[in-house]
Amino acid sequence: MVEFGSQQMTNEADNISIVRRQYELVSAGRIEDAAALFSDPTRNHGREVPRRAVLAILQDIKTTFPDWSFTIQDIVAQGHTVAARCRFRGTHEGTGQLPVNGGLMIGVSPTHKQMDVQHIHWYVVKEGLIAEHWASRDDIAMMQQLGLLPETKFDLSKLAAPPPR
Repeated sequence: MVEFGSQQMTNEADNISIVRRQYELVSAGRIEDAAALFSDPTRNHGREVPRRAVLAILQDIKTTFPDWSFTIQDIVAQGHTVAARCRFRGTHEGTGQLPVNGGLMIGVSPTHKQMDVQHIHWYVVKEGLIAEHWASRDDIAMMQQLGLLPETKFDLSKLAAPPPR
């Protein structure tokens, strides 16, 4: 049920604030505080996990990309649901140990290269905490920018070229 009264708008604004705060804390390196914004347990990609697992995931990403940050490009809410499109940036300075980032960074030696890719995160916020989370990331572009996959070479100007006569 969608309500247009002030209470529904306030709840949506509050839910957006919680998600924004989580990104601010992550970007500031305060991952313990960011993890505290998740319920215990929470659901991550449909699986129930304890908050300590969320913290372990965030720690692994911070180990792999110590200077990581998220910049929100767009954020919307409807009821308890918040969706955020953001930029995930960082320099690959550590070796991942957990199956995060698609599991692609496990055991990969640091490339010392920077990456900047798009993420879309979907949250459900209940009682002031993030109760559910899903993400869709551009892992291929991340791997290409880190030099771990070849770049896709394609001349887009060919698409706009007039047909031959």
